[in-house]
Amino acid sequence: MLEELVDALLPRSYEFALEQHKLRPISQPTIEMKELSMDGPFEYQATVDLIPKVELPDYKALADKQAVRKPKATKKQVDEALEEIRIRNANLVPVDGRASEKEDLVILEFIEERPAGFNEDTIAIWAGMEDNFVSRQVMGHMTDDTFSLEIEYPEDFDNEELAGITVKNPVKVVEIKTKELPELNDDFAADLGIENLNELKKQVKEDLLKNDADMARYESLGKLFDETVKGTTVDLSDGFIERKVCEMKSVEKLEDIEEDTAEMLTETRAFFTRYFVIEEISEREGIAISNEEVESIREAQTERSGYAQGKGEIYDYLLNMRLTDRFFPADTEEDKKKEKEK
Repeated sequence: MLEELVDALLPRSYEFALEQHKLRPISQPTIEMKELSMDGPFEYQATVDLIPKVELPDYKALADKQAVRKPKATKKQVDEALEEIRIRNANLVPVDGRASEKEDLVILEFIEERPAGFNEDTIAIWAGMEDNFVSRQVMGHMTDDTFSLEIEYPEDFDNEELAGITVKNPVKVVEIKTKELPELNDDFAADLGIENLNELKKQVKEDLLKNDADMARYESLGKLFDETVKGTTVDLSDGFIERKVCEMKSVEKLEDIEEDTAEMLTETRAFFTRYFVIEEISEREGIAISNEEVESIREAQTERSGYAQGKGEIYDYLLNMRLTDRFFPADTEEDKKKEKEK
């Protein structure tokens, strides 16, 4: 009964105390019960880390001094981009009389029962991808070959009997296809809806310049953060840093870590100093990222590719992009015109 009472009262009273005293915690509280009875007072002590005080230098003045480098697009970069466009528009043609090679598409058919985790009786795999265990196995096989395909199931696989193990499955090579690249000429450009090859090269170069201009602005934001951190005081307690190191190493106390912790403590303090500097700048500039925005991007990613980045990654990306636009806005068409006239 008392446990149910604590579960009901503690969260509400804790949130009320935070609101009443205008406290902004950055960690889960450590609760120490002081007094608890059915007919007496309910008293506990909550220890929690609060958002530290951050004293920033004049970061806007630092931003004004930070020059953004001019974007560039070399002939080599243009040629590489054109080659990528050719590859994306390649035709897949059947292969006869040779074994599968790197970047061939190999179609396999499961000979026996379809293994767990697969929705079809056939699978198509690009051969020779170094970081893909299955892809490496389909190299060097001819059409109609049979072999045992090893499938590694992850530790968190939903079938506990298969989680963390490797299973062999007999498969047959149904077909091998290779990429046939189109010639780089005016006809190829026309197929892409562009007037001719020269116009395609021009468009590719413009896209590269735009992408590099965005990268240059982002690099300048990083340099602004570096300079701001140098002149910033962030009141981070030693206890907070030690707890974060312990969380990272999954231990209860610093003494449980076998390695030298001095460098870990230094790096962790530097990380959180930079983190709170960025958060303070964002707050002063009125830039906020909502959970709805993050979830919207995750849903779009999942729908598009079946995979979504972590919430933290998306949050950091959106925040950095908005800070970049705030301090180092992209050139307008008028700016570009003036630059060409110089």
